[in-house]
Order: sequence, then C-alpha cells, then structure tokens
Amino acid sequence: MKCGLCQQEIEGKVRELNRHKQEAHPEERNAMRQKRKRGVSMNYCPACTKFVSLEAGEPEDQGVDLNEGSVSGSVRMALCCADCSQEMHEAEAEAETDFELEHGEDCPEDEDLECSTGDWTLDESGGGRYSKHLYSATTTVTVSCPECEVKMEVELSTGGVAASYFNSLIS
Repeated sequence: MKCGLCQQEIEGKVRELNRHKQEAHPEERNAMRQKRKRGVSMNYCPACTKFVSLEAGEPEDQGVDLNEGSVSGSVRMALCCADCSQEMHEAEAEAETDFELEHGEDCPEDEDLECSTGDWTLDESGGGRYSKHLYSATTTVTVSCPECEVKMEVELSTGGVAASYFNSLIS
C-alpha cells in the first residue's frame, strides 16, 4: 500500500497505513478533520439545538451610488434558520448598470441628478440535484433631474451568488 500524502510504500494492512499517517503527517490529518467538522455543522442552529433547513431572509440595502451615466449599489443577503429565523449565513453582492437620461430642452446637461431606491427583492434559482443554489437581488432605482423634472426607472440586479459563497455567522 502507498501513503496518499508522501507516496511511501507501507507494508501491511490499513491499520499500519493509518498509524503511518498519524505519526508522519499529523498536521494534514488535523486539517482534514477540521474541514470535515466544518462541513457537518454547517446548518446546525444553536438556538434550536438541531440541524435545520435554511430560508432566504430579507435583503438589506447597503447603499446606492450615482455616477456619470451609471448607477451602482450593494445589498446584503442572509440565509436564516427555517424554524427560528436566526441569521446563519450572509453574503454581500454588488450590482451596476448604465443609463442615459434625456434632459428637457432648456436644462443644463451637467445638472446633478438624484436617485431613490425601492425595496430589494431576493430571487432563488437552481438547487436541483447536482446544481448550485443561486441567490440574486433586484431593485428599481428612480433617477431624476431636479431642474427639468425628468424621471427614469432603472433596474439594478446582482448576478447569482452561490450558496457556497455565503459566510457563516455561527461559530
């Protein structure tokens, strides 16, 4: 038998191979144990003291910026315990889109624009067998010119964020 870590030939059975790994590679074995342990306790809710399913929480607006011809924003998404609604995982996503506002005839083009944001909505997709579970957020931003009172609605949408990229809030 060969050791998978150092390729050293080991005489005997699996028991001797495990003993070799324990003596020669303790840091690799501990790292594998920790990795395994983190994966198992991923959806364990300390408030409910059991393994739970997750549901998407309400997205939180982290701010919208208006630049010349583009609008960008960020949103915080959370996955919560389905039983008690405690936040267990979080991710922050950003979105950006371009727009072109047509001003009135006597309005100076360099006038400062204003924007207002609606509520963010969270969309879930995927999650079938062998496919990633993706979360995306969408909002409508109203861009307006205070001088000529022209308004325009722009849809701001994040790309899909895989559930595996969410950071755990449970230690």
